[in-house]
Amino acid sequence: MVVYVNGTLVAERSWDGKLPQELDVELWPGVLQEGDNLLKVENDENGPGAVEAGAVHYIDRALGDALASSRNAYASGLAAVDAYAGSSKGATFARLEPQDQDTILSEMETGTAGGFTPDSSTFFELVRTHTIEGTFCDPFYGGNANFIGWDLIGYPGVRIVVTAEQQRLDVAPRPVHRSAYDFERFVKEVRSRDR
Repeated sequence: MVVYVNGTLVAERSWDGKLPQELDVELWPGVLQEGDNLLKVENDENGPGAVEAGAVHYIDRALGDALASSRNAYASGLAAVDAYAGSSKGATFARLEPQDQDTILSEMETGTAGGFTPDSSTFFELVRTHTIEGTFCDPFYGGNANFIGWDLIGYPGVRIVVTAEQQRLDVAPRPVHRSAYDFERFVKEVRSRDR
């Protein structure tokens, strides 16, 4: 099964064909569009953004684990987004033109969009926070695909040893592009703590 948003195949493009594990397929395009439009962290002159980083995949995956307590908030919030978009713009959020999506998000951010519990700004902040987490997290957690987020902010990645040369302010550090979980020492320490 594939998911389209505004006629664009998004599941295969953004997540290598991965489909939602925790959210209903019908809600997935809404999360994608909100995550992509929310912060304008899209592919632009600065490089790839939240969609390419897999922030939505991170959110979906985390809703089955660390963010499980937010699962109902996402289901009801996304339904409220579509209901509000339908009543104010005549179509679901994912089917709106980008400028109309931006208007809906602005209204959500200011808390003027109706139909949300407790209010639209609370849901906006939830999605915004998780989009940021998914863009810049350790790739182990399902976001920051290909280290896009780390490259965007110039974070060189996890280092076990940092040399004096790497600490110089006039030298940009070379990216490591490794998850913390790629280091054997870290994995061993995590395993021994879990026992």
